[in-house]
Amino acid sequence: MSGAIRRPRRRWHTALALLIVAGLIASVAYVLLTPLRRTDYLQPTAARTLGEGGDPNVLMILSPWDQRDYCPGEFSVGAAETDTVVSVSAIRRVSAAVPLFGGCAGAEALHGQVAVELRLGQPLGSRTVVRAEDGSPLPVLEP
Repeated sequence: MSGAIRRPRRRWHTALALLIVAGLIASVAYVLLTPLRRTDYLQPTAARTLGEGGDPNVLMILSPWDQRDYCPGEFSVGAAETDTVVSVSAIRRVSAAVPLFGGCAGAEALHGQVAVELRLGQPLGSRTVVRAEDGSPLPVLEP
């Protein structure tokens, strides 16, 4: 026995290097697999209330939609409210420009329309709903 004390090898530098390489690979994979986003705008054509028992502060804003389905959260809409008018903005759609996995398990478009929830600051009541772009009145439909 030589009496020399063996020191354990320090492998932390190897582990750190592997961790850095794994992080780089994950970052590159994320960038390559994350689809690019595209923003489109649809003009609202009507509004629909939720009817009796529904939330009186919610309107569903409708626009023609020629595709079978869409992904939840793909659309958003806003409005400016006064005591007499609800002025609805264009419906904003943010979608994958190049879908890599063939879409999502989405909501089905009904009657060739997409319906996007608009939460109002107060119930619609007797206020008029108009399209912000041109001030055209939008029909308010019952469910």
